[in-house]
Amino acid sequence: MESREEILMILKMVQDGKITNEDAAKLIEAIEGKKDSEGSKYENRGKKTVGRASFEEKMEDMAKGLENMVSDVVDSTQKAFRNIPEVDLGNWFNQVEKRHFSYKAHEGMDLDVITKNGAIKVYPGEDKIGVVFSIYAKKDADIDEIMKNIHIEHTDSKLKLDASGVNGGVSIEMRIPDINYNKADFITKNGSLRCGRIKAGNLTLTTKNGSLKVENAKSPVIQANTKNGSLACRNCESDKVRLNTTNGSITVNDSKCTLLDLNTTNGSIKCYSSKSDNIDANTSNASIRMEGFEPHGSNGIMNLKTSNGNIRIQLPDNVGTKFKAHAGRNGKVIVDFPCSINEGMEYTGKTEGYEEAGKKMNITARTNLGRIEIS
Repeated sequence: MESREEILMILKMVQDGKITNEDAAKLIEAIEGKKDSEGSKYENRGKKTVGRASFEEKMEDMAKGLENMVSDVVDSTQKAFRNIPEVDLGNWFNQVEKRHFSYKAHEGMDLDVITKNGAIKVYPGEDKIGVVFSIYAKKDADIDEIMKNIHIEHTDSKLKLDASGVNGGVSIEMRIPDINYNKADFITKNGSLRCGRIKAGNLTLTTKNGSLKVENAKSPVIQANTKNGSLACRNCESDKVRLNTTNGSITVNDSKCTLLDLNTTNGSIKCYSSKSDNIDANTSNASIRMEGFEPHGSNGIMNLKTSNGNIRIQLPDNVGTKFKAHAGRNGKVIVDFPCSINEGMEYTGKTEGYEEAGKKMNITARTNLGRIEIS
């Protein structure tokens, strides 16, 4: 077993409460003693023995080495998933045929689009809803027969396109007019999902094994879910935005929302130039970064949590901020403001002029094994 894997197992045992920090330090020291004289970038340099008097120094050295180790593991994981190409159905099937349709659009209608083994793309359009089905099939397959398995329902109140019954692959591209839709649901598997300008009472986007991107969307509720893919939200306005993925990053840019709920594993979370009164961001084995944010109203709450990752927060000048930060005994907290530290190693403080600030933000940041920086 490689040293990296052994150390990760030891750290997991500490996190689960099976061994103490002191026992972990001794085990890691024993592992490091097996390394070649040149060592690796995870080796704690300059210290070859650990006694009770030097235990805290050992923990500090181990935390520094851990940051590099975790960063390397996360980078490798993210690179692996980035190197997985978007599903190209042309590699599976040797016949591709497109079918074009148009449907009259009505204010307040529902959009319900379902497929599998294919992408869904939604773009701004003109007066009517334009739809292009890309049918992927085996050679000599009867495309007309395949089209019979696509359920199409069009009324003044609804447009439903359901290609989930097709034994093959179907990608759907739509051009929609700029009207208000009652709700819009877009669902696929094994394909990416892109949604451009849209206004809807409720917007839901779901895929699996593919990336998801939504931009220029206005809806009281925006819910986006994927697995094994990245998730991006840009220039969106909503009361509630919930973004969930696994094995992929989440990025939010230039968006305004009352509630922003971000959840992933093995992926970073980044939020830039956005406004929200309530931000919850949770990940594991990756970092969280917040820059250029501020409350949508006068008061905001931000809860950030990761394990095995760093948290970096850049505070805006025009927002008064109170903060609590905890990085565990194996982590580190760096702040540019006066703060106090309690027995549980929790840092608390506030920016100068907090009481008089027109906008205020209360921040809680926690990581188990990493670094927290607030500036």
